[in-house]
Amino acid sequence: MVAAPIVGYAISESALFAAVAVVALVLGISLVGRPWWLVPPMLVGTWFSNFSVNAGFGLVSMADLVAVALIPLWTFHRLSNRRRPRVVPELWALIAFLVVSFASLVNGVNPGSAYNAFVRFLEAVFVYLVLVDLCDSPAKLRTACWLLFACGLVHAVVGLGLYEGVGRLGGLFDQPNSLGHALAIPFLVGLGLVGLPNSRVARTAIMLGLAVIALAVVLTISRGTYLALGVALLWWLRRSRQAVALLLVTGLLVTWGLPFVLQNAQTQIAGRLEMHDNSVDNRWTTLLNGASAIDAHPFLGVGFGQFQELDKAVEVTQQAGRSAHNFYVSVAASSGVPALVLLLLFAVPPTRRLWRWQREARGSADASVLETSRIVTAFQGVSLYMATALLTKGGDLMIFWVVLGLTGAASLLPRQRTE
Repeated sequence: MVAAPIVGYAISESALFAAVAVVALVLGISLVGRPWWLVPPMLVGTWFSNFSVNAGFGLVSMADLVAVALIPLWTFHRLSNRRRPRVVPELWALIAFLVVSFASLVNGVNPGSAYNAFVRFLEAVFVYLVLVDLCDSPAKLRTACWLLFACGLVHAVVGLGLYEGVGRLGGLFDQPNSLGHALAIPFLVGLGLVGLPNSRVARTAIMLGLAVIALAVVLTISRGTYLALGVALLWWLRRSRQAVALLLVTGLLVTWGLPFVLQNAQTQIAGRLEMHDNSVDNRWTTLLNGASAIDAHPFLGVGFGQFQELDKAVEVTQQAGRSAHNFYVSVAASSGVPALVLLLLFAVPPTRRLWRWQREARGSADASVLETSRIVTAFQGVSLYMATALLTKGGDLMIFWVVLGLTGAASLLPRQRTE
């Protein structure tokens, strides 16, 4: 009876969305007591967010649909279970960030334009909390790593299959920069998986998969991805001899295969790397727009989710309505410098714990410690990539919070082992 008006409204807006949402809820109810089972679909949905359903009020991605079932299922599981959820110690900073973001929203230049964005933001934060709580063992995080690697490989194979040999590879996203971002994270996770299987065949298969993903990354000709992945790989080369051998083999395969796939490969890649095109000028302009907003509104910004309304707060002569193409500047310009500081106070400590644990575990011969070490190393590389990639990207909302969630869960594994 209570749900009838909601269902009626959903059907009037989009019958397809209503049907899919009902299926998601029924699935969630059937999995009461087993919320982990929805974590794999959540990860897959995040990496294939380009598949969406028109809900009338906007597009709803696969990740959104899974979250419709996952979040209430997890909430019910926690309320009916006496065990407290696993949370990172710096959760206070996330709560403060939420408060400041909401204050920024309601005091922004056009709050009405950002309420949907804030709801999606809250959804992503809940997904983060779910992942930190449920990915509570090396086995579960290993499953998450395999899924991300498989998603990246699917994107690479489909993208290469659709590619016509001219221009940049866009794949299912039809956007090279987004594809490069969705490929780079699984590539780094795959590096961490190489040492886990005992089978030589399995290790060889992972290496071939990494070579395919690497070829796809190169064909995106995404300068931001090149930079961020390069930083992470330089760290990996110091960390693992296997990574050195793997990257040498991958590099040879990419160098050999690239001319067969991309016409005038060297010319197109070199042209992008010269950094003399309009894209660079436009991004510099949007960065300056963001700096102007920070200077004019340093405490609460122009309003959470309202960066595209920037011209209503400060003078903008060029590239009005475009993002800053820099996650850090976008957060500071939209929600204020205190919001950015709180976000960093929340996001940085889990990564520091990963590094501290690696130093303490160095030299151990325990099999479980070695397995955890490979997982920790994978997320160290991902953290380095994300920190650098967000200098040139706005950051996909759900990918950002999913990666934070998995990193937070990995950072708690060592502490759990010692308790």
